[in-house]
Amino acid sequence: MSSIDVDALRGAKTETSTKALCYKTVDVFAGLCDRKLWLKDARDGMPKTNGYLIEVPFKHEDAYQYCEHEISHILFKSDFLAKQEFIQEYSKKIGQVAKKAGHPVNERMLRAGLDAIIGVLDDERVISLWGLLYRGSEAIMRRMKADESLPHMARAHDDFVTLFLCVASGNEVPDGKLSRYIPYMLEALRKVHQRDYFGCLVAAKWLVVQLVSELVRQSQGEDPPPMPDFRPGAGQQGAFGAAGGSLGSTGSGDGDASGGSDGPETPESDPGVPKMPWEDDGSQEGSGGSGGGAGDDEGDGAGGGGGDAWEPPEVQSSLEARSKAMQNVVQGMSIAPKEVTGEVTESKYKRRGEQQTASRIARSALEADVKDTGKLETVLDRSAGQMRNIVERARHAVRNAPNHDDSIRRDAYAKVIFTDVLPSPHRDPHATLDLEKDADTVKRLRATFTRVIGRRINRLEEAGSQIDIPALIERRMTGEPLPVFRVDAFGRGFKALVIVDRSTSMQGRRTAQAERACKIISQALDFPFVDRKVWGFQSLKDGEVNITRFKPGQELFESDAAMVGGVTPLHTAIRVGVRELEDGTDRKHLFVISDGYPVYSRADGASFGTKTLMGFVKQNVMDARQKGIGVTGVLIGRDMGSKSMAFMFGPSKYWRVMSEQTFATDLVQLVSGAFVEYLRGR
Repeated sequence: MSSIDVDALRGAKTETSTKALCYKTVDVFAGLCDRKLWLKDARDGMPKTNGYLIEVPFKHEDAYQYCEHEISHILFKSDFLAKQEFIQEYSKKIGQVAKKAGHPVNERMLRAGLDAIIGVLDDERVISLWGLLYRGSEAIMRRMKADESLPHMARAHDDFVTLFLCVASGNEVPDGKLSRYIPYMLEALRKVHQRDYFGCLVAAKWLVVQLVSELVRQSQGEDPPPMPDFRPGAGQQGAFGAAGGSLGSTGSGDGDASGGSDGPETPESDPGVPKMPWEDDGSQEGSGGSGGGAGDDEGDGAGGGGGDAWEPPEVQSSLEARSKAMQNVVQGMSIAPKEVTGEVTESKYKRRGEQQTASRIARSALEADVKDTGKLETVLDRSAGQMRNIVERARHAVRNAPNHDDSIRRDAYAKVIFTDVLPSPHRDPHATLDLEKDADTVKRLRATFTRVIGRRINRLEEAGSQIDIPALIERRMTGEPLPVFRVDAFGRGFKALVIVDRSTSMQGRRTAQAERACKIISQALDFPFVDRKVWGFQSLKDGEVNITRFKPGQELFESDAAMVGGVTPLHTAIRVGVRELEDGTDRKHLFVISDGYPVYSRADGASFGTKTLMGFVKQNVMDARQKGIGVTGVLIGRDMGSKSMAFMFGPSKYWRVMSEQTFATDLVQLVSGAFVEYLRGR
């Protein structure tokens, strides 16, 4: 192999590990959703699901979060069949009446706009519900939404759909010609917060009605409405309560999205104000309000909206004025970003009755009264009973599932706090690298690794599944018992965990050298069969151990969340590091970097003696080696003698003393040497 496609190998590693994690997560939630789920790569780069097939772009850095997001649509019963029927019937109804009123609307544009609006509302709905299970994932999903909206922010006021997309992102939307419509968009987002899919359709209908009313108010020269309190992702909490609490068990709980409860009482009509079809008062025979599952008979509002309802200002106008306003609203949906208007292909595996269920949801939404705020809120709250049951079942399953962080911090005899550091957009990721020299180092290391891999792959074995033809011919001609099987598989993988002391004494040049070395190691070991990690450890408070986990290849030791400080809980860092490595059949190696003796105090302020802590380190190192984990201690400088290093890490072959000036180069050689030894011994 004369040249190395670094990007291809890095992509293979990312795609392989991400795909495995996605498959595992999909398998877990297939049981919760009580259906078979399929996962495949989204070749067009757009994540999507039809309720059975989940498509995720595995090469995208946020592929796992996209997978979680699409699973959340399935778990919380997003229903694109109901959406299609609702959009078709609602658009047709509006089109017929608008045409009779002399202000025809572009139904195709209206359908596209409704599809986009419902998509934005459903994303808010499922993200808010998913946050009851995994708050960290909710934060990441919202961050992704915020990032995706940034390219549209400059044209946020070009049309209603783009503005809604930007408002739902949680970013601060600049003032513009459509600012007076933002309060209605925020209220529509609040209405779907932690509710069911029926709520999305009703909220979309409500939003269209309010856009029409506000356009009339604007034409009459009235002031814009005040802003509601709700903001997407601002920590609102409805009656579901904080994650981790009990939810009770009201609602149907049968896992079916069919409605069953009656709608609200018919409101009194105002004979002086004519009705348009998008302002149905719910008076039709058989009108229902729940659509998405039976709620409490009392309608106690336990659905979990995002706070108190916001009362829109009233407006009085003629049928003519509202018809014209509707025409203008539809024209104002002229630009629909591709991110929210993608069509979903119906699954051929859909279950019997799904279409009937979708029709009931769509019909109930079409017939729901959206003018009376109190009754609308009651309907929405009652409709979310099923969501309570789904969240409770999923939360129970999550509670019973082993948590990775909890498993690796067990028996640590300290409070271990993990912090995952994302790259700072304000800091150059190459700041500590000698770009020309270190790039050459990475290239040479990878060339060496690749040559060793090649020799290993081409070596013949006594047993295997692939026969090397020339070797077989040679064996038959000479009669010698030569090996004839070629081994192409990588076999066991390689795990490398580098834990770096981040105590106060590591500041300055030592931090820069450590960061530089770890970046070189991450890039040089970026192979599909290598799992490499870098952690920083320190104790910032008595009784606590802080472990900072860096993204491979982007170790930024001087980021805001990873500054040096505190003391050196070396024994606990090794113990937790061993827990991280102990699972699996891979070859494993732990590299421990520090510049001095272990230091740690208990929560009550009592300090351990240095000799006692060194004994803890020695025991943890011995336990690691008994589990097949190699441990190499690295001392920067000479603050600690060779006897102390030998006491903790054993014979001299298991530890190194490195100068501060050559530390980065020496560490790279040490880790790469262990990797070459692994390659030759596979």
